Amino acid sequence: MKVRKLLLVLPILLCCLLSVQAQITLSTSSHQVERGEIFFVDVKASGFDDLISMQYTIKWDSTILRLISVGDYDLQYLDDDKFGAFTDALTFAWIDQSTMGISVEDDTRLYTIRFEAIADEGKTSIAFEGSPTAIEAVN
Repeated sequence: MKVRKLLLVLPILLCCLLSVQAQITLSTSSHQVERGEIFFVDVKASGFDDLISMQYTIKWDSTILRLISVGDYDLQYLDDDKFGAFTDALTFAWIDQSTMGISVEDDTRLYTIRFEAIADEGKTSIAFEGSPTAIEAVN
C-alpha cells in the first residue's frame, strides 16, 4: 500500500499590521501529514508590544483541511468568543479589555488551531488575510 503524504506549508506571515505604530509578525509551522491525521498549528507572535487590539482572517483550502477547534489560549482576554469559524476561514478579533496595552515575549504562542487532513495528497498554506475581517493591530 502506497502512503501518500499531504504537505502543509504554514508560512511566517502577517508582517506590518496596520496601525499608528504597531508592527507585529505572526508565524505558524510547517507540517507533513497523512489523510485522516489530526495535527496542531501554534500561532505565535513577535513584536507584540503594548497592543490594545488586533484582528485578521486566517484562510485555508477546505478540500485539504478541516478545522476541528481553536484553543490553548496564552493571551490575556483571549477566549472562544474572539473567533468566528467557517469551512475555509477563521476570523479573529481581540481587544485588551484594560485598554492599557499588553506585551508578550517574542515567539510567544497566542493560541493553537487543530486541523484534520482530509485529502489524499496536495499542498496548501494557511494564509493571514484581510477579508472578511480586515488586518489591523493597534497600540
